[in-house]
Amino acid sequence: MVHIIFLVGFSLCQAQVCPQLIGPVNDEENVSVTTDISWEKLSGQSIYLISLGTTPGGTDIIDQKTSGTFANFTPPKGLPEKTRIYVSLRVIGTDLGGFDCEIGSFVTEDVLAPPSCTMLRDPLHNAIFVREEVNIVWNYAPFATGYRVTLGTTPGGSNIVEDYNVGNSLFYDPPSDLPVNAIIYVKIIPYNENGAAPSCSEESFTVRTVSSSLGCTRLTYPLDGAIEIPKTIELEWVPVEGASGYKVSVSISPFPIDVFYTAFVEDTNTDTIELESTHKYYVTILPYNDAGEALGCTSESFTTVVDCGPFTDDLTGEIVILNPIATLQDQISLCNNQLPNILKATDRADGYRWYKIGSNGATDLISENEVVELYEPGLYLYELYNRAVLFEKTIECTTTSEFTVFLDEGPNITKATATEISGYLKITVEVEGTGTFEYSLNNAEGPFQSSNVFEDIPLGSYTVFVRDTDGCGISERIVQENIEIEDFPKFFTPNGDGINDFWKLRERIGNKKTQAGPISIFDRYGVFLLQIEIDSQGWDGTVNGRPLPSSEYWFEVLVDNEKEFNGHFSLKR
Repeated sequence: MVHIIFLVGFSLCQAQVCPQLIGPVNDEENVSVTTDISWEKLSGQSIYLISLGTTPGGTDIIDQKTSGTFANFTPPKGLPEKTRIYVSLRVIGTDLGGFDCEIGSFVTEDVLAPPSCTMLRDPLHNAIFVREEVNIVWNYAPFATGYRVTLGTTPGGSNIVEDYNVGNSLFYDPPSDLPVNAIIYVKIIPYNENGAAPSCSEESFTVRTVSSSLGCTRLTYPLDGAIEIPKTIELEWVPVEGASGYKVSVSISPFPIDVFYTAFVEDTNTDTIELESTHKYYVTILPYNDAGEALGCTSESFTTVVDCGPFTDDLTGEIVILNPIATLQDQISLCNNQLPNILKATDRADGYRWYKIGSNGATDLISENEVVELYEPGLYLYELYNRAVLFEKTIECTTTSEFTVFLDEGPNITKATATEISGYLKITVEVEGTGTFEYSLNNAEGPFQSSNVFEDIPLGSYTVFVRDTDGCGISERIVQENIEIEDFPKFFTPNGDGINDFWKLRERIGNKKTQAGPISIFDRYGVFLLQIEIDSQGWDGTVNGRPLPSSEYWFEVLVDNEKEFNGHFSLKR
């Protein structure tokens, strides 16, 4: 019988090793509200989703934001002051499934000063050709707990909005479209309980729709429609005559709402951009000069290298891993008397492969379905896979797991001894074998126990049964057959009065002659003293003619040539 333990779901106990919080360390106090949070990086390509809260496992500050494969995270709006922050992670890996960890907590500082100023992030300061429906976005100001926004069409003006409190947000959606062909002046004042940031500068950008005669450009790397593009790239395009710069937008759909990267560059290439695998990206490049920007320029697209994950599903935002999860135990026992053994995978997958690994490391395919027949011990490889069609490319996502097969010969009882203690027996069973065993007295059907020791057993004869929990056989042995504790004198008095001067085993029990080997006698420390035969006169309490003192002595005898029996008696003088 093949004995397998299958682990259900994502919680694979042997793999669930939670990382430790290392920055700040657990229970650290007076931590800056602008701190980065870091933890131990686990082996493999695990993805981390971090949550921050004011209670254990809480998400009221950050709710499962991904840090990708990086073991650190910067809270985008800082942290509340004088607060214990609890950090928890969801760890997702290609071979682990997902599991949750609470990795520690720390206490933030008491902020005693006003925040510093901030800067526009979108539109950038001095940007031109900004669309009229734009939202105003800025960077986090250290120590800020809120922001006030003023917008106007003149320096220091507030005719669009005046000193509007947006709370602890990093963007503002104006109540209506901004005026076209106008310079918009922006002032953002961060604040906290200690006051407002002092002397913050005003920034500006231009809303324009005036067109120029500039032509559009096209990508030279990656080319429009390209596939299998690396995740780390620099975009390159054809220069446009008369252009003083280019506005580059990258999105995960053709729609402006999905733009995640914007840059104004003077050259015909971007800085390095980090993308995800298995995604289609859309790029729009708008040449511009002082007269305006090019009109009618359409987006181009390319697809990054397709793999099995982890990657983000654009529709749901979920982390996707296409590799199946292997839960096969790494050691499997075969019953030598029940070959071949049939092993069936229960993991969900599109396909399965089983290999025998030779001594030289070479693999021999032995099955291509969920069932495999095992005939011999050794090292094997279990492979399961899913097939997926992504961006018109079919890929196979595999998971492998090595396991060792060994033969289980079943139990073999090598020794069963009975010891009399206060009128009861203690029976101890010794077994050879590689399996896991259970023990029963007098009944091959049980009940069975995991311990090889039976205690407080009434005096008598017993048969011990031992079985392999893997079902690889049962073994039996009789202990203390046809002999009782009462057949040994409890004491003797070797004083020469002719009464009870010798200690010996009875030669007959009922009508049956006792079959026993030499009787070994030991002192109370377990030191061997001598042997006597069952048909001898018995022991007279001396060794080499020297009388031994009054004490307790122990004996051991082999009965019927196989059952070992022992006990103790008193020598009294």
